[in-house]
Amino acid sequence: MSALREQHGEPTDMVFAAADAGFRVRMTTSFAIAILVAILIVNTLVIPRPPGDSFSFAVLGPLGGLFIIAAVWYVARIRCYRLTGGFLVVERVLPKPQFPLVGLESVAFEPGSTAYAFKVIGIDGLGAMAGRFRNLKLGKFRAYLTDGDRAVVLRWPKQTLVVSPERPADFVEAVRKRTGVVAHR
Repeated sequence: MSALREQHGEPTDMVFAAADAGFRVRMTTSFAIAILVAILIVNTLVIPRPPGDSFSFAVLGPLGGLFIIAAVWYVARIRCYRLTGGFLVVERVLPKPQFPLVGLESVAFEPGSTAYAFKVIGIDGLGAMAGRFRNLKLGKFRAYLTDGDRAVVLRWPKQTLVVSPERPADFVEAVRKRTGVVAHR
């Protein structure tokens, strides 16, 4: 199928692995797990219980929390970025957002561009940074990234998107070739 698409001048799908978890994602995930483990330890070992009282409720709450963290991490995790047809698709378990490349004004590798960003809505570090964010450098932006040091910023007239492929320079070049936009703004 891809050979047929190449013969007719259509670009083939390109897949770019997501970067490994960066500092913000690792720290947020570690902090959430550490808090629940601490609660588990306090509930089971420190808080005195009357004789014959079961530890089951003291253990089930924090273990349930650990299960929820694992589930959110699994769903939020970004597996890869796919350039398919005229779209950029962020491959996740749920949902798989698609961004049309039509109208793209610029694409650039901008490490650290998400520094000091605060979450408006979404997930901020548990498996990924995914959702809507804001900071002084980018203003309002959408993010689907795992490592701010590998941030690639895509700008449209009314939207800014930040992703973090494993090889940012290759991703920028592929988007540039596919869309014809300049690599820097």
